[in-house]
Amino acid sequence: VGAYWSRALNWWGVELQRAGRFDEAAKFFTESLALNPDNAAAFINQEGNTLWRNGRQRIAKLLLQGRARLGSR
Repeated sequence: VGAYWSRALNWWGVELQRAGRFDEAAKFFTESLALNPDNAAAFINQEGNTLWRNGRQRIAKLLLQGRARLGSR
């Protein structure tokens, strides 16, 4: 059950980021990883979110583009 909740929290974090709400999204990634530390997508999203919030928009943009490319396969 925790793995399903972890995926749902990660999804919601991504939606918040798409809406430009990066600070709120960070909390969802943290909770997602607390439920399932092996959730690779949540880990990647959390890292990208942290980079973005630390002012490294270019790197975060590249991470998000790479994630989008991987998701389209």
